[in-house]
Amino acid sequence: MEQEVLLLFSGGEPFMPMAELESANGKLEITLNVDMLDKVIEWLTLHRRAWNGEIPGKVWRIRRGDNVTVTIVRANLDQAAS
Repeated sequence: MEQEVLLLFSGGEPFMPMAELESANGKLEITLNVDMLDKVIEWLTLHRRAWNGEIPGKVWRIRRGDNVTVTIVRANLDQAAS
């Protein structure tokens, strides 16, 4: 017999517009520092990947033909996950 589980959230945080990075002069250069963070939503704690300390990361606005350079700086995710 299947049992349905209903999880209720009472409100959460107010909606915030997403931060953006936009290309200029045909290019976008980004450095992403990747780490694990705990995100608490009411009674629920999520252990998630963060980009430059943010969950979610920024929106990238690029145009067809732009050059995008991404440098990824990875924290010791193995230790953070334990």
